[in-house]
Amino acid sequence: TLVDYVNTNIMSASLSIAGTDSDIVHQFISKHSIQTDSSFPTIVLGIIPNKDINKFFAEIDILLLPTRYVNEVEPLVILESLKNDGIEYLEVRSIDLNPFTDIGISKLDLDFLELLITFCALSDSPPIDDEEAIVVKENIRRSSEAGQDCLLINSTLEDSGESSIKDLTLQMLENMKDLAESLGWNAISLDLFDAYIKRNETPLSTKLIGELNNKSLLEFIIKQSQHTNKKIDPKLKSMFDLESSESHKKYLINQKEDNIDFESFLEAFRGEIK
Repeated sequence: TLVDYVNTNIMSASLSIAGTDSDIVHQFISKHSIQTDSSFPTIVLGIIPNKDINKFFAEIDILLLPTRYVNEVEPLVILESLKNDGIEYLEVRSIDLNPFTDIGISKLDLDFLELLITFCALSDSPPIDDEEAIVVKENIRRSSEAGQDCLLINSTLEDSGESSIKDLTLQMLENMKDLAESLGWNAISLDLFDAYIKRNETPLSTKLIGELNNKSLLEFIIKQSQHTNKKIDPKLKSMFDLESSESHKKYLINQKEDNIDFESFLEAFRGEIK
């Protein structure tokens, strides 16, 4: 749990409690046996004035909303934090690097990912029940083993049966293009959809396999790994180095917590759905 992680992994931390100082807060502290000694002090701040809200958000790393009821807490605090400070770190899974670019990713890829994140944030996200969760896992298994050449189980009762990944991807691209047009993207920016529609027909992985028909993997790597002459602004380089260093520190922390190798994880994951 979050409390176990804090108690065992963070040597210097504090619990700041904002809002009404009610019994629920003290019950939460007692129930979870949160340390309240000098190494883990509890600070009750009460209701935070509007002028101090930004400072409060800037000083915390984890936001916890304890509640007795499932629907008791409105997400106003989270929305207010997003409005004022944005998102520090957002991880997009299952996105491979582009082996046909100089640095593994292109501006076209970045524009697409930015639009994809916006599209996901604005799309409806109804709760996933236990039955649909099983369908989602099965779809992940199918796509991880067969790539584009497989059918996915439709997870809605209104649309039973199966659909090809290519058809589903094309539908999503069309919906994303509608969003891009509504956001005022110009014709040049919209050209990226032509590129991604082509990728939907011939994925980068398929293109890579085709390249390897004519040369070895080592030859391809050497060809694509040439030094680039692109000039990088020193200020941006410094920011990137700092971000890379912080990311590596977080990776090492996560690595210490993860005591299972990938093969065991994959076996357990697939075992859940077979």
